[in-house]
Amino acid sequence: MKARSLLYNAIIRASMEKGSPGKFLLDYKALLQSDTARPDHRTFTYVLKACKALSNTLITADTHARIVKSGHESEPSLAASLFSVYMFFGRLVEARSLFDSMLHSDPNPTFANLMIAAYLRSGAFEDAYRVFSKAPTRDLVSWNSMIGGGVKNGRLKEAIGLFRQMLDAGHTPDGFTFSTILSACARAGAIKHGEWVHDLMGEKCIAANYILGAALINMYSKCGSIEYAKKIFESVPKTDVSVWNSMITGLAIHGLSAETFKLFAKMESEAVEPDSITFVAVLTACSHCGPRRPEIGEAVIGRMAKRGSGDYVLLARAYTCAEWFHRAENVWDVMRRDRVGRKKRGLSWVEMGGAVHEFKAGDRAHRDAEGVYQTLGWLSERARLSGFARATECVAVDVLEEKKEGSLDWHSEKLAVAFAVMKTAAGTEVRVSKNLRTCVDCHLVDEGGVGGGGEGDCGEGPGEVSSV
Repeated sequence: MKARSLLYNAIIRASMEKGSPGKFLLDYKALLQSDTARPDHRTFTYVLKACKALSNTLITADTHARIVKSGHESEPSLAASLFSVYMFFGRLVEARSLFDSMLHSDPNPTFANLMIAAYLRSGAFEDAYRVFSKAPTRDLVSWNSMIGGGVKNGRLKEAIGLFRQMLDAGHTPDGFTFSTILSACARAGAIKHGEWVHDLMGEKCIAANYILGAALINMYSKCGSIEYAKKIFESVPKTDVSVWNSMITGLAIHGLSAETFKLFAKMESEAVEPDSITFVAVLTACSHCGPRRPEIGEAVIGRMAKRGSGDYVLLARAYTCAEWFHRAENVWDVMRRDRVGRKKRGLSWVEMGGAVHEFKAGDRAHRDAEGVYQTLGWLSERARLSGFARATECVAVDVLEEKKEGSLDWHSEKLAVAFAVMKTAAGTEVRVSKNLRTCVDCHLVDEGGVGGGGEGDCGEGPGEVSSV
């Protein structure tokens, strides 16, 4: 019987090697109907290859059942082949079951890495982390996948924590790790963590190529240190558009519109081709109420090949702030007509005591929500008594006037600032980071309520609050 199985395997393997997986499966069915030979683990391996080539999930499931029935499920090569086929078909439940069964028999991190990547692609961070935690061994790919997945899925605190665990476990981060963790620090506004990561790059002799240069510029500008971001920009190679984008975006989100337009012009004069990120940054600068340059916004959005909801919102805001209300209305009409989705919900982060705290727009779920809203009321009243007037003219023009002031009160940045004020002593610098552009009203309330300035343009104010 064994000799006949070997002969049959040789015959059907020839079909596979000749590129005929369909013929192979016909031969395999004939083998199953024969009493003269039985499939062995080699036969099943060939069958799974044919199923993958033909995208045949039914025969895959049938073969899996036959493998178990014949007692071959403990064969490492068969388990690996089944895992590969299920991953190819996106059958994560079956693949996960096989992965769990292989945990103690095969320490190869490749299987865990494939599972982690698949879960993260679908946004299932918790499932990815469970696989990561169970993995008997972890390599650089494992750590980079989890850290990158944390950033991509908005799990910024977890990403920063994983980076520290990676170092504690004795793994050496590479350039990808550093660029990813710098992005996490930028999005979370975690300046202390970011500075520590930058110092660590120096200790490990990691050269600041254009990718890391762009990441450093992005981190420092989004964490409020725009002047240091400028120094980084001057010191790194500027041959790639990403470096220019990071600096132009940094200037724009700080309200430095004139510098934004100047650097954009310099970029084009040096024959660096702008992309959609560049144009969004310039639109952001146009949407500030200080410079009032909607004409530039019109020119920029006309050059964009693909426009998202945020681009339209920025242009509408530029028109509104310039009091070109009919044009702003036209933008909203186009969005409604073309069913352009609205921008994502606002999030803000504040770093305190080595921890990062997150707030959503209109957040009532935070454990200190009651104290946060009381403090916010106190800050708003202090700003009002200092002569501050709400910037309702820069709220979307399709919001009724009587609702504008209320909607301004719930912005995530105000909640983050109120939390920081509630938890810190007078004179403490507060740095807040956002996933969206800081609105004019938030900036002015920060100055009037905390910094005490009462007035200001759309850039950083002289008070103790730094918002990016």
